[in-house]
Amino acid sequence: MNAEVTKEMFVLARPEETQEILDFYRSFIGQEGCTWSMEYPGPEHISMDIEKENLFLVRDEKGIVATISIDSDEQVDVLPHWTETNAKEAARLGVRTDMQSRGIARKMLLWLMDTLKERGYAGIHFLVSPDNRAALASYRKLEFENRGEVFLYEHAWFCYEKIWG
Repeated sequence: MNAEVTKEMFVLARPEETQEILDFYRSFIGQEGCTWSMEYPGPEHISMDIEKENLFLVRDEKGIVATISIDSDEQVDVLPHWTETNAKEAARLGVRTDMQSRGIARKMLLWLMDTLKERGYAGIHFLVSPDNRAALASYRKLEFENRGEVFLYEHAWFCYEKIWG
């Protein structure tokens, strides 16, 4: 696959892809800025995301290139940092190591924002590890705003948000 990823490649995940998605998530464990573990994200997160049509991916001939989910996490949704209550959380964004630094994460976020707009939401928010330099650079380019910091799930996070409506 070349660096060109098109909107047509952005598809909903299917139940039969659960193990492949789990293996994909686990491939990031130990990388700089990654807070994932063997427990999170787990099969239950994947199943829930697929059931709610909230897990999207891009594939190439080698397999999964990237994933992103729309999450419903009450602990995150009620944080006082958010300025928009009609927003959803982006979660579990990952780009395969050999495809990183090609703008794919930004495209995934843009496509997810379009999906959220179509679903009637006015914004997007998410937590990002302060150590995830690549993610922070992408969010700056997309003009997300850092709304503060929080300690949750045994990690420090920056709270990023973008409002469009």
